[in-house]
Amino acid sequence: MKDLVPVAEAIGLPLLFVSWLLFVGSILCTLCSFMVSRRAYDFQLKVAHEYYLEEKEESFNKKNPHAHATERLNRVAGLFFALALLTTLLFVVPNVWMAAKIEPMSKSTEGPESRVRQVNEAAVPPAMARVPSEDRGSVPAQMPRVPVQQTPTPPPPVDSDKK
Repeated sequence: MKDLVPVAEAIGLPLLFVSWLLFVGSILCTLCSFMVSRRAYDFQLKVAHEYYLEEKEESFNKKNPHAHATERLNRVAGLFFALALLTTLLFVVPNVWMAAKIEPMSKSTEGPESRVRQVNEAAVPPAMARVPSEDRGSVPAQMPRVPVQQTPTPPPPVDSDKK
């Protein structure tokens, strides 16, 4: 954003900070939902053990509070994320709109932009080098063959029992 509009001239800067907080809230809710979800699985395993192995009929209808908490955390995380996107857009759109209306900096300004030189003439490409016509299309010289040297065969292993 700072490349489009200076921070001092940005419109609705608090919206940017609110969007960051909402993104952080969304991430924290998601991380918490992972931990609570793990507790929901542990609770459900305990209930399943009671119902199937200990044959406790009342365990079949037992409510899992951790599962409900996981659902709520996921909904809040989704809501925070959507609000974060919305507030980010509410900040970005007017500032990009404003940046489009700002006239470009004058060329007299000192800085890296002022060091760019205007080119009035086109660059001439280098001339091609001529290839001698008498060698054109000739077959390259053959490489001389190197005789293959045979490696000596190692002597058979000495049997220590024969000594």
